[in-house]
Amino acid sequence: MATTIRTLTGGQYAAGAAFSNTGTDQFQLYGAGNSIEEDGGNLIVVGGTLSPYGYDTATTIGLGNSSATGTAASKTKITITLDGSGNTIYSAPYTASSDTPDGAGFSLDKSTVSITVTGKGPQTSANPNLSGLNNVVDLDDHLGTVTVSLSGSANLVQLNGDATNSVAAGSGTDTVSIGTADDALFGFKSTVSLAGSGNLVTGGDENFTVIGGVGNASVMLGSGNDTVSLGGTANLVTAGGGTDVINAGGSGATVILSASDANIPGLANDTVTIAGSSDTLQVNSPANVTVDGASVTGEAGLTLGDGNNLVTLGGSANSVMLGDGTNTVNLSGADNIVTVTDSAAAPGTDAVNVGAKSGNSVLLHAAGGTVIGSGSGKVSTTVLQDTAATTAVTVSLGNEVGTVGLGSGNDTVTADGAASAITAGSGNDDVTANGNGSSITLASSGTPGGDETVVTGGTGSTATLYSNLASHDSITIGSIDTVNVTGGIVSIMGTGGNGAGDAKDTFNLYDIQSGSTVDVFGNSDMIFLADNSSAHVVLGGSQTGDTTTVQANADRSYAGTVEISNFGSGQTIDLQGLNGANAAPLDNTAAVYANAAAGPGGTTINLAGGGKIIFDGPVSFGPHQFVFS
Repeated sequence: MATTIRTLTGGQYAAGAAFSNTGTDQFQLYGAGNSIEEDGGNLIVVGGTLSPYGYDTATTIGLGNSSATGTAASKTKITITLDGSGNTIYSAPYTASSDTPDGAGFSLDKSTVSITVTGKGPQTSANPNLSGLNNVVDLDDHLGTVTVSLSGSANLVQLNGDATNSVAAGSGTDTVSIGTADDALFGFKSTVSLAGSGNLVTGGDENFTVIGGVGNASVMLGSGNDTVSLGGTANLVTAGGGTDVINAGGSGATVILSASDANIPGLANDTVTIAGSSDTLQVNSPANVTVDGASVTGEAGLTLGDGNNLVTLGGSANSVMLGDGTNTVNLSGADNIVTVTDSAAAPGTDAVNVGAKSGNSVLLHAAGGTVIGSGSGKVSTTVLQDTAATTAVTVSLGNEVGTVGLGSGNDTVTADGAASAITAGSGNDDVTANGNGSSITLASSGTPGGDETVVTGGTGSTATLYSNLASHDSITIGSIDTVNVTGGIVSIMGTGGNGAGDAKDTFNLYDIQSGSTVDVFGNSDMIFLADNSSAHVVLGGSQTGDTTTVQANADRSYAGTVEISNFGSGQTIDLQGLNGANAAPLDNTAAVYANAAAGPGGTTINLAGGGKIIFDGPVSFGPHQFVFS
């Protein structure tokens, strides 16, 4: 039998005559203020315009009231197409504890609902460019399928979470709410498409897809697996513990990822895309987060949790804070700060690529890992670790200027820019700083280091090492450098195998052990040995102006053995405060000869305390080669 179409022409009320999904009510609407109450059957409502009534506007439709049977409207098909503004379409919440409807007032169950507002309604003087605004859709369709398409602005849509929902909001300042906070309705899917600015979307633990808008949107979701892609700037996105993919739009975006829901096993794996400037990301969970900020122009602030995170950022003056995970950060701008907040009890391993711009800082605290830079010239990078840290760090800055301070792990540092400053603790370290005027300090007098390797091939650099007595150190230097070594077995050599430096180097050696060597092939070098140091000093022979100083202990004794090769006429030795083996002070040439013994291998000066100074090979001392300071 054909369905009867009833017509309402403004300010009229009608009730549906179909009481189940076997019947269908159909209405044609014109004019303003019509009202329909569906009685549990299928429903078709179509708006339109007819003179003198005009377009349908301000229509009210109540769904799901089955007064005849006392049960909810189940498995019905409802299609509503309206034109004007100010419409209200509603049903009461479904309250059954199972899939069986309980007839609790207006309700829907497993129904298919399609609602469209076209926006063909009358314009007003207050809103000359808007129509179809201020609509309200408030439905509860248990396990149903709901599709809502609105036009205009300032619409309100409220839907239940245990359904399949699709909402196309209007032209801005719309509010869409699906499900409730912590509703644990995992697996249900809802899609929301936005237009315009100033929209608000809230949701529970369903899986959401939210797209569109031109800015100033707020999207606040639960612990489902969500996909959010927004346009414009100044958007806010919050999400719970699901696996989320979020594109927060342009500048001024804020993304907050909360702790995992107790009902979700394992850790979330989230992806966040930000762009422009002044974005904020706050991760309050151990989720693994991939941040795509390649289009960031600067001043982003990222705080991540204890997951294993991957961060890529463009622009400058960004701040990145990392937790206990294994993290990778790639930077391309200047003046960025990366801070790792690992605990000393469980330090992680992180990798930071600072790029080729200047002014970047990496603050590792207890963490270890790798820091890589690709700049040159005056490009500078700072890398700092807690002094008590024991995790290993590799810093490779190439030709950048490095300010590097590390703990006591086994560290490797390369920073060849001029005036680099490198310090490290008591580990076994390998440091290269070939720029002029660089400074290297490894370990301390109270906590000596292990086996150290140092290369400083520039001019005017300083290397200071504090080593334990059994360590083996290797130092390669350039010219006009200063080397200070305390303890250990040390080997000092100049770059290119040309001896220790080219000229005017200073070596201050304290308590270095037997087996140490110092190759000095330049002019005007100063070699100072104290605290019973033992070393083989190889001079340039044909070079001039070198001075080797052997300093006595407080009691004028010396227990070390100093062997000197190639001691020529242009060289000087300073016997500083020493007594000879005969206990007489070595304060004149005669006193030296009194304690000297010539042999086939050279000449030996015997010292109080059992030490000796050995001059290899035939040697002829000139009248001014001994100095007594």
